[in-house]
Amino acid sequence: MTTKGRVLDVKCQRGELLFTYFKTGRGQLIKCFLDEIESDRAGVVDLPLSSRPTCPGCGKTIGIVRIVRGHPRLS
Repeated sequence: MTTKGRVLDVKCQRGELLFTYFKTGRGQLIKCFLDEIESDRAGVVDLPLSSRPTCPGCGKTIGIVRIVRGHPRLS
């Protein structure tokens, strides 16, 4: 069974590529399931809960790692 979706390049405000993400469903990307991140250039996949990852290029915080509905997310 194949899940329909699309692959998105997630970039910081300066244009630095942070990761590629497989998004299912419609609408904007607001929260990212960590297990749907395909190519992680920012190192967010293996971070512990409550971490605040930063962009490797500009150093700005890109979100916080939390558990939402039983799955780790970056929001």
